[in-house]
Amino acid sequence: MDRRSGQEERHLVTTGPKPYLTADTWLDAFYLAVICREAARLDMLAPVPVSLLRAIYGVADEYADARVGTLQSFRRRRDDLPTRSVRPVDVITPAHSARRRRPSTATRRSGHEKAPGHGE
Repeated sequence: MDRRSGQEERHLVTTGPKPYLTADTWLDAFYLAVICREAARLDMLAPVPVSLLRAIYGVADEYADARVGTLQSFRRRRDDLPTRSVRPVDVITPAHSARRRRPSTATRRSGHEKAPGHGE
């Protein structure tokens, strides 16, 4: 694959699936590109197939895959964005969401315990 880097034209060798090519790393790269306002990088990330991101482990993280699909549809301005936007919500189960979220300090306290430093 040929890419321009500054003034130079470079030939990049494609490597296929690697252990770090996951939906989570794709999401990290996408969010960083948004923060840095790198439109060209967003355009490079948008066409990456979710199946490639899943190919390494053979087990899909449905929630991450659904988020990737939603952001790809958004970036590419596809008509399936409304249905893809609902998909991440559909794949979450109570067990799945419990692993991803830490309980807040308020929910970890039992009953009517006062927080330290508040009216002891």
